[in-house]
Amino acid sequence: MPPAVATAPDEGASSHHASSSEAVAGGEASVSLDEFNFVTKETDIVYEQELQRDPFQVKVWVGYLNSKKDAPPYTRFLLYERALRGLPGSYKLWFAYLKERVASLSSHDPLEDSRPFEEANVVFERALVHLSRMPKIWMLFVDFLKRQKLLTRTRRAFDRALQSLAVTQHDQVWDRYIQFVKEAGVVETTLRVYRRCLMLLPEKVEDFIAYLQSPEVGRYDDAARLLAEVVNDESSETQRTKHELWLELCDLVCKHPREIKSLRAEAVLRSGISRFSDQVGKLWCALASHFVRLGQLEKTRDVFEEALCGVGTLHDLALVYDAFVQFEESLLAAKMKELEDEENAGPDCAASEDAADRRERKRRRKEKKKQQSEEVDFLMTRLEFLTERRPLLVSSCKLRQNPHNVHEWLARVDLFKGDTAK
Repeated sequence: MPPAVATAPDEGASSHHASSSEAVAGGEASVSLDEFNFVTKETDIVYEQELQRDPFQVKVWVGYLNSKKDAPPYTRFLLYERALRGLPGSYKLWFAYLKERVASLSSHDPLEDSRPFEEANVVFERALVHLSRMPKIWMLFVDFLKRQKLLTRTRRAFDRALQSLAVTQHDQVWDRYIQFVKEAGVVETTLRVYRRCLMLLPEKVEDFIAYLQSPEVGRYDDAARLLAEVVNDESSETQRTKHELWLELCDLVCKHPREIKSLRAEAVLRSGISRFSDQVGKLWCALASHFVRLGQLEKTRDVFEEALCGVGTLHDLALVYDAFVQFEESLLAAKMKELEDEENAGPDCAASEDAADRRERKRRRKEKKKQQSEEVDFLMTRLEFLTERRPLLVSSCKLRQNPHNVHEWLARVDLFKGDTAK
């Protein structure tokens, strides 16, 4: 027994010293042999003797490491290095070693001292030489690189992971990859990553569309085009129904008429009106709102009038009518505010202005005020006419629902009392 006891520490120490060079990436440590002599208990001697007989037993190495759970990190790292020199393909040992490496640096700042982090990166690279098809090791590595703020290396590590792992394992990578590039804030890179992801996972298309619509990206044209492709493809896999996606597309083209160039907003909205009978009123209002945003007020009125004469339910009629009234009231209020401001404005006369110029200025202001007053009267007349038409519009809607409703025809006759021609 004594020779075995004497031999084990010497061999252990020399092997620890050799493996410590690997653990610190190239032999930069200058630690004395006594510090590496960790065969200090009877249990250590038992494990050393067992490993001398057969150094390729993972179970023995794991037991040895468990017996050293209270040892300093460098001691456990050296023991891991000894184990992995004989068992380089052991996933269990590598994964435990890497987790301990990462945990040992939890309180360190990579910006203050990057050397121990680089040493850990080297250990990760060594592990991936043997275990490049293990997704958990790749994910541990990219998380560790993210913590070091090494954006380019992290992105390349994600790319290497996708190249190394089986296609069936890629779904474990893409979510983290997309989240990483989003946090990095480089829009073009994020777009490229998303497009690559969609080639394998087309069900991520809704997430991509939502990202394109986010305020910091603002790719509304791309979002609308992609959304149109999805709703027109019956085989596309989506989390929401085609009905919900259509409504989102209609809402998108309505809210961003100037940004969206690849689709005709009016055609999209009219297609939605003919397709979804339960959303007719809402879509007519959206189409009118689209032209309001473009500043085409007369076109807006035409849309409202077409809607009032075309909707088939009282609910849709109420939506369109209320929106039309609100539109006319907003125009009237704006014009009245403009007229009020003009009346409250004092005479703007320069000191050097002669009498003829003052008379001309006064004449122009009077004409402008008269024109504004006429516009207010005209808008007010429009609004009153729209209000007076309401009973007739309701009657027309009911008759579109059932042209053979005798009671409604009789009620309609009462609406035209005093108008013999009608």
